[in-house]
Amino acid sequence: MSVVELHKSYLTILVWGLICEIIVLIYYLSNNRYTFEFYLTLGLLPITLGGIMAIVRAIKKEVSD
Repeated sequence: MSVVELHKSYLTILVWGLICEIIVLIYYLSNNRYTFEFYLTLGLLPITLGGIMAIVRAIKKEVSD
């Protein structure tokens, strides 16, 4: 398995995680429930976005070389 294929699989997992996090945030915001899980999801969102950006940069670097 090449490095780009490995990055693509990680990217797929992170994008699906991002979609799930957005759905959960919409659920909590629509019900005005600000429980621990809401704040946990809110904290995980920037981590997931950072991971996606890092992997996209790594893929671009690998493809350009």
